[in-house]
Amino acid sequence: MFCFSCQKEIPTIPGVPVGRREECNSCSADVHVCMNCAHYDRSAYNECKESSADYVKEKDRSNFCDYFT
Repeated sequence: MFCFSCQKEIPTIPGVPVGRREECNSCSADVHVCMNCAHYDRSAYNECKESSADYVKEKDRSNFCDYFT
């Protein structure tokens, strides 16, 4: 995974979910955000390819989305 803000790699452990309060080690940006999610797509409805996900207004702020990958 790469940080949406600084483009640096964020180390993750396979099978361990990203916590809602985690921050990028390089720039301190929130990690559990829409813009770091595999479902994020600017051209999709609500900018998310996951049709069951709730609408998130601030795509660059930490959120509680259960579909984050």
